[in-house]
Amino acid sequence: MPLNVTVSSARISSRGRLHYDGRHAESRMTYRGDAALEQVRVQDKLTGDDFLRWRTLSGNRLDVSYGIGAPRMHVGSLVLSSFYARVIVNANGTLNLSEVVANPQRRRFR
Repeated sequence: MPLNVTVSSARISSRGRLHYDGRHAESRMTYRGDAALEQVRVQDKLTGDDFLRWRTLSGNRLDVSYGIGAPRMHVGSLVLSSFYARVIVNANGTLNLSEVVANPQRRRFR
């Protein structure tokens, strides 16, 4: 899927236990612990301006299961720090957020 933004930086960190079992017809995976998506910077491809950025998005006491029945996720807490988003209302009343996914038939408004 073509996007009108570029992820110019991002870092993932985790501390926990990941278990994968591929011996069955349906692979199974579980993760328990903490994880963070840090130093994220997303820029507009046309202008190079920051579109989104944040210092840390961290999830604590995560309990994730996939492949054992329906996928499930429990999050003990979620914390977002130093968040910035450039939200623009275009002249036609639409938000620039709707233009993140590139569509060759639609003209981009600035």
